[in-house]
Amino acid sequence: MIHADVIRERARLTPDKTALVWVPDGSRYTYRDLDERAGRMVEAWFGAFGFAPGDRVGLLAHNRVEFIDAFFAAARSGVILVPLARGSPRARLSSSRRMPACAVSFMRECSRRLFAR
Repeated sequence: MIHADVIRERARLTPDKTALVWVPDGSRYTYRDLDERAGRMVEAWFGAFGFAPGDRVGLLAHNRVEFIDAFFAAARSGVILVPLARGSPRARLSSSRRMPACAVSFMRECSRRLFAR
């Protein structure tokens, strides 16, 4: 086990225990749910998007469950998650020296396809 992959270990130990409650709609996610969601995101990153360990992935998102998915997927995969501020001007984001290899901003529309419930 990679120590950074905390969600996989929790899913192994207590798969059906509630790990997260999304307050706006009351949705509950178990450790198994979050582990599976992180796995699907890793598969999409490496498959459809062609990412590799060490690639930077810019994340521009509201507070939502998919942010947690991306956090755990990054830990599992070795991808570097770069949270982006919503108020940042587009030009400043695209010219940032801190993110020269930023491959994608993970948006809500993409997550809907990955995580349809």
